Amino acid sequence: MLCVRKAEISEIPAVMQFIAEHWKKDHILAVDRDFFEWMYVQGDELNFNLAVDDETGEIFGINGFILYNHEANPDMSGSMWKVLPNQSPALGLSLGEYSWERWQPRDVFSLGLNERAAKIEHLYGSETACLECWYRLGKNDGFKLAKIATIPETDFNAETGKFGCIFSMDEFKQAVSDVQLKKNTPYKNYSYIEHRFFNHPVYEYQFYRIMNREETCSGVFVCREAEHDGVRVCKIIDFYGEDAAVSYSGGLWDWLLQEKAYEFIDFYCYGIAHQYLKKAGFSLLSQEDGNIIPNYFEPFERENVKIRIVVAHWPSFHLYRGDGDQDRPSIPRR
Repeated sequence: MLCVRKAEISEIPAVMQFIAEHWKKDHILAVDRDFFEWMYVQGDELNFNLAVDDETGEIFGINGFILYNHEANPDMSGSMWKVLPNQSPALGLSLGEYSWERWQPRDVFSLGLNERAAKIEHLYGSETACLECWYRLGKNDGFKLAKIATIPETDFNAETGKFGCIFSMDEFKQAVSDVQLKKNTPYKNYSYIEHRFFNHPVYEYQFYRIMNREETCSGVFVCREAEHDGVRVCKIIDFYGEDAAVSYSGGLWDWLLQEKAYEFIDFYCYGIAHQYLKKAGFSLLSQEDGNIIPNYFEPFERENVKIRIVVAHWPSFHLYRGDGDQDRPSIPRR
């Protein structure tokens, strides 16, 4: 008989083996235990639920989660949801329902859904959408990574703000208060931010603070460089602070495009008002313009990517590329 229950830390090898056999043999979460534990172990808890044959111990389904905070009813994101064919057609739904029983979250946010997972979410009555891809182009004679058929017109805000780099968690806390973090949904606390970005075992992130001239409105962008064939780009991974601060960031992106010689800067996001992004000089990627802004670099693929999300019904609902497991290494460490 199949039962749904939480996974134990002692079952990490079995979960990794499941990923290797039913997801991808050389998936980083199938071969790198240290990275697996960094991503899913909190204290003595493994943030995975399993569907298991209670007689044979065989795993028929897995569902991982990433907790954004440690409130009584935390915000969290789903990750690594996979169910094998079995005699219980509702097993995927049972895995999802168990997560609500186990953590009693305020809400669960899902990113990177395939078409089947999106259909399951619709059975729950959820709506799905896609992260928007906003981008800025460098001043290049020719584009080697992106495919640009149409140079977009931009609505640049001449009133750019002040910007600077952040190098520590203490500096981050000075830039964005916990009160400000709690204004957004999902609420990502300092512990999550420090672990996710400052203590990442593989990626190195850059942090840029932006303020208006009066220093009454501020925010912090989390960015990461990606490279292919010697050409570098800047990926905006997350944003914290007041949405209006985005409109003052045009000078920062101008500086980075020139100083770092990035071919482009892109920003996958959902929830920030378009007017703020346009004032920062960003353009919204669309099918009509014929442009391609590559998202995948491990390995590199010159194609546009749809990142499907479940739409949450909160006034300040925001999701970014860095949420869930979207900004995760694909190539195992050597």
